[in-house]
Formats: sequence, C-alpha cells, structure tokens
Amino acid sequence: MFRPGKAGTLAVAGLLLFADYLLLAKSGYLAPLIAPALIQWGCIACAAVFLLRAMGDFRYVGFFKKVTHTAFAR
Repeated sequence: MFRPGKAGTLAVAGLLLFADYLLLAKSGYLAPLIAPALIQWGCIACAAVFLLRAMGDFRYVGFFKKVTHTAFAR
C-alpha cells in the first residue's frame, strides 16, 4: 500500500481545508474571498475528485474493489 510522507500528508490536508472553504463559502457560512464562479467550479471539481476517489484503485478500495476476503473488506 502507498504510505505518503510528511509533505504529501500536509498537501492533502491543505487541499481538504481548501475544499472545506469552498463548500462553506458556497453555502454562505463564510464570506467568499474569491469570485463566485471560481467557487462554483471548485465545488464541481471537488465533487469529481471525490467521485473518482470513491471508485478507488480497483483492487483494495472503492466501489469496484477486487480483494474482498479480508476482515476489513467485509
């Protein structure tokens, strides 16, 4: 399995924080710091990334995983 380093973990944390900001700005809980059109496209991009992540790597995680005989996969 993939084990990211500190820099990769911080990069993912930063991207998740930015995705949180986009969703909160779109819903009106935070003041928008960027153009509303960019917030809209950012939310669409986040949805696409999370959909791709849900599909997984086709082996261990996701909707179409092949390894299902472990205790974790049940």
